[in-house]
Amino acid sequence: MPRQETRTFIFATSWLILSIAAFTVVVRQKSVLVSALLVISGLILTIDGLIVTRNLTVVYFLGPAIGFIFALIVLALGIAKSVITATKKSSISLK
Repeated sequence: MPRQETRTFIFATSWLILSIAAFTVVVRQKSVLVSALLVISGLILTIDGLIVTRNLTVVYFLGPAIGFIFALIVLALGIAKSVITATKKSSISLK
């Protein structure tokens, strides 16, 4: 079993790559499901990063800090996709 810090870095990196891929595939489509899944995955990664870094009090290895930053990036992608989806839906309903 890898160390907890290494696990967080690997977990966050793979999740970040998959989230960016999902965002780029559906960026021009309105998809409430993808935006909700991106926000949920960002929250899960953020909670995992907080647990590993002990609420950001002990950061002696760069892995957990990078994992936490990756989590915030995934959360931002989810929020951006939600805003894009909401504006597309409102512009469609106005036509």
